[in-house]
Amino acid sequence: MRVRPVVRGTPQPSAPHGVLVNEGLRYPRRNGASITYLTESDVAAAYQDRFARRQARHDDLLRYEGDLIGRLDLSDQTYVVVTLVPDISGDFTLDTKTLRTFQQETRDQDLLVIPRGANVPVRVTFAR
Repeated sequence: MRVRPVVRGTPQPSAPHGVLVNEGLRYPRRNGASITYLTESDVAAAYQDRFARRQARHDDLLRYEGDLIGRLDLSDQTYVVVTLVPDISGDFTLDTKTLRTFQQETRDQDLLVIPRGANVPVRVTFAR
């Protein structure tokens, strides 16, 4: 039995990527084990798709954030709302079983995404 390693790259949200080849800018695309180069119309379509995906992520962010803010009682509390949307969409089922498993696996662990004491630029928006 022969075992072959399989390497799978995830789609890049910032595609297409231009690279210098000799003195020109080319846009490579992996085609199995070889590389092909995008035509001008392929590059235009790829950029259009890239910007459409970015706009869809932004629309998702606004929808999720608006839904959350709509549920908050702002009459006597101040809230900080942080909304994150991944660059590449996916699916994940969040139910009671998944939540309990996560709680058990992460009990007594530091789950900070940003290390303590790190300087992070923050954009603040106030809404009422």
